[in-house]
Amino acid sequence: MKRFFHSTPNLLRSVDVSSILGSSSIRRLRKSFDIEFDGGDASAQNYPLQKPVADLKVEFVSGDGKGICVKDGRVFVAPLVLPGEIVTLKPYANISTVSLCDLVRVQQSSPDRVDPKCNKFTKCSSCSYQHWSYPKQLEHKHQVIKSLFTDMVEQGLLDESIIKPFQESPRQYGVRNKLTPHHPQIKANSKLEAVGFLERGRQKTVIDVDYCPIATDAVNEGLRRIRSGLVGSVKPVHRLGSTYLIRQSLSPQTSTQTKQPLPPFSEPPAKGEVHSRTMNLEDFIKRIKTEPNPLRSLDSFSTSKIPLGQQLKLTPTTTIQPYPPKHLHPYPVTSTKSTILDIVNGHAFRTPSDSFYQNNSHILPYLVTHISNQLTTPPHLKTDILIDAYCGTGLFALTQSHHFKTVLGIELDPTSITWARQNAIDNGIENTRFLAGDVSALFQNVPVLVAQTDPSIPRDRLGEHVSLIVDPPKTGCTPAFLEQVMRLNPRVIVYVSCNPATQVRDLLAMHGYAENGVPPPTFTGSVGGMVRGEEEAGKVNLGLEQNQVLYLGGKKIIRRRDRIEKVDVVEVQDLPAAETMFVSPESGIGKQVNMKGQVEPVTLLKVKGYKVTEVKPFDMFPQSHRTEVVVTLVREDYVDAK
Repeated sequence: MKRFFHSTPNLLRSVDVSSILGSSSIRRLRKSFDIEFDGGDASAQNYPLQKPVADLKVEFVSGDGKGICVKDGRVFVAPLVLPGEIVTLKPYANISTVSLCDLVRVQQSSPDRVDPKCNKFTKCSSCSYQHWSYPKQLEHKHQVIKSLFTDMVEQGLLDESIIKPFQESPRQYGVRNKLTPHHPQIKANSKLEAVGFLERGRQKTVIDVDYCPIATDAVNEGLRRIRSGLVGSVKPVHRLGSTYLIRQSLSPQTSTQTKQPLPPFSEPPAKGEVHSRTMNLEDFIKRIKTEPNPLRSLDSFSTSKIPLGQQLKLTPTTTIQPYPPKHLHPYPVTSTKSTILDIVNGHAFRTPSDSFYQNNSHILPYLVTHISNQLTTPPHLKTDILIDAYCGTGLFALTQSHHFKTVLGIELDPTSITWARQNAIDNGIENTRFLAGDVSALFQNVPVLVAQTDPSIPRDRLGEHVSLIVDPPKTGCTPAFLEQVMRLNPRVIVYVSCNPATQVRDLLAMHGYAENGVPPPTFTGSVGGMVRGEEEAGKVNLGLEQNQVLYLGGKKIIRRRDRIEKVDVVEVQDLPAAETMFVSPESGIGKQVNMKGQVEPVTLLKVKGYKVTEVKPFDMFPQSHRTEVVVTLVREDYVDAK
């Protein structure tokens, strides 16, 4: 068995203390205990391992659920402990003056400790907080959020009072609509004994899990099906470790049908299966009784003239609706080639089973309703255009579409865009357009699309008519994307994130752009342009090479009439409108591209800044240290406007 962080001495040395403790914990340890993490001497690195250390007090719990103890200038880190407890720990690895430990026993427990509902909790790595009462979980998570926003509070960029209390999950257990259990490598003629999840602190050990209390009943039924075909099996060939997909979907079958035993899972469905695309709703319901995975047939609704939402008797609304609807019932999906169905406030969403979708459907009605309120209240913040970056299959774009004349969704994955368009059809929504492309080039098509919808909007003031939803992956936004956001300067930005640390990083970057300016728009590729030379003006081929950068108002060195000449770029043709809309000859841009493609300094464009008006955390992941945070930013000239 191998543990994280110390499978080899080289790996141990390569791990940074900050990746173990986090910046907030390091700041707290330095302030309260005067501890520095400078590598220490050899004795610090060679602290005895596998020897229990008793009478350690848990000073606090880090943002990712690790208990932090301090004794004689040394930091001990362990899972499964709570603040104030007295514990015995066993170190298994040292990094500088930090020892990573296993919990041996709790000598004096916290009054907030509760019995976990999962009998595998102490071993399974999937959960962090089942041993902590739910109110205290939220209290701790709230303090973590506040600590992450400390820099912004200290710089006066937001008041701590706008960090609102947590939106609780309607359910604390039975909420996860997706699981990905594994099994390890199995030698030929050996019995497969475990299908489950990685053991806590181990890198390759899989513990057998037959029931997961944080997953929905439908997902646990899918887990039962997978295990029934795998656990105890013996094959004459070596089997590699595998990961299986289980998702919850909704179907219009009756509750009695839902409870009928399902056939066991054995092998994934064969590739290249062809499914009917002409089935109507009645045939679909009939097929449920005989097909192990009927939600695959939801694809058939694509050809119906009646929107899927109407067929399922849904009423789209902007208010919170109970989940799931009473006439639809959860059903397990175990194929990566299937389609899952979910309902949010009366909106139907179909998503490929192997694509991203939020893991807690019970809290989604509260999340999308909160976003609606942020985009439309007070009334002077409401705009006519909504842009949904990282739109996926259209969850936010479609649930907010009732408030806007035009909604544009952008997503890198073309499959997700296909389903976003289909979801718009399913819900009878006609004011949305979805584009497949990298959000780093987000605004290349936005002005053209907006002009087609409302030609009266001046392109140099487009941002005043736009609201923006940003929901990036946990790595956050790229600098190129943030620059384009600031050049657009939307009236309202709602930033949704499952990683508030990168969210804060991006907010600070946006503040820096507002203070110092943002680089002018760029374009790479070969375009035609109008230039003004030393002797004449005319249309020439600018001949940009790959990765070369062109700035309007800047200069370009070209070859003309057997000589090399530096010319002013005053107009560019065949260039996406977004690259010209914010730049005028009077803007004072002074950017040059030399013959080597090197970019020289440029005068930055001044843009409006933003005020953070609310930070709202959502407990999307109960029993886990993870959380979802929604930050609302209002452009400074609209904060006090009426």
